[in-house]
Amino acid sequence: MAYEISGYVDATNAPSDAETVFNNWLSSHNTVTDSSRYRKVAKRDDGTLQAYHEFTAYLSFDENVDAALDDLINSRFSTVEWFVVHRSHSSIEESEYVNDETYFSSSMDTGLRANPSFTIDSPQVRSHGAIHYRINGTNYTVPSGSVDFSDVNLSNGVKLYATDTEELVIDGSGVLVGEVSDNATIDGENAPHITTEGFSIPETDDSIHFVRGTPPTYFENPTESFPESINPEYFARNYVSEESLSAIETQIDNLKTDNPDVADALDNIAHIITGDDRFE
Repeated sequence: MAYEISGYVDATNAPSDAETVFNNWLSSHNTVTDSSRYRKVAKRDDGTLQAYHEFTAYLSFDENVDAALDDLINSRFSTVEWFVVHRSHSSIEESEYVNDETYFSSSMDTGLRANPSFTIDSPQVRSHGAIHYRINGTNYTVPSGSVDFSDVNLSNGVKLYATDTEELVIDGSGVLVGEVSDNATIDGENAPHITTEGFSIPETDDSIHFVRGTPPTYFENPTESFPESINPEYFARNYVSEESLSAIETQIDNLKTDNPDVADALDNIAHIITGDDRFE
């Protein structure tokens, strides 16, 4: 269960070395993947979205997340005018720890701590490796062994459970390890087929952990969509930068002495396209 920390930073007064500040913060804490990132996003030319910075980090489940967040908020980005931090649980690291019985959600009360595995010994016998799990907050392990289904009626299927006595039992109680049916065939006879349960790490939706200042609501509220960009089917004044307007004006001015008619026509076209009064 990694802690996913994400957020948005006001670009107008963010530190000039903001990405370095973020990476220094990361290096001070235990991360679980290389998927952390810091990105600077420019404002949209159509005016629908201001410039901002965004980041995502994944901290290990055994990290002191409250201390890490306090460090981020009060030591690394303490001066930005507005600042938003979201916090959630992510399963991004699940594939790395699927067979590591020591890595599981600290909130897990009952469940598998690693994927169980079975192999075929004979048409009716299945061997298994050690099965690691928790029941009511206590760790248990069924040692490696085998299950003989020769005398088990599988016509309606059965379930395998790991118990608090560290045994693997059929249709008992404890942690569900797998479901067994007789729809396999080995050497021409019906044989058990085991569909195992899997180790999993819980996820949660983003929650607002911290807000400073008055950010746009779509940065603060994780359920609110960002504004749509404007894609008009015509030219709009705010799609033309000041640098481009100045360049157009200079080119037209260069024509006014020797080609006044052409310059006048270009002034009219530029005014229609840009709406800028300098071309009237």
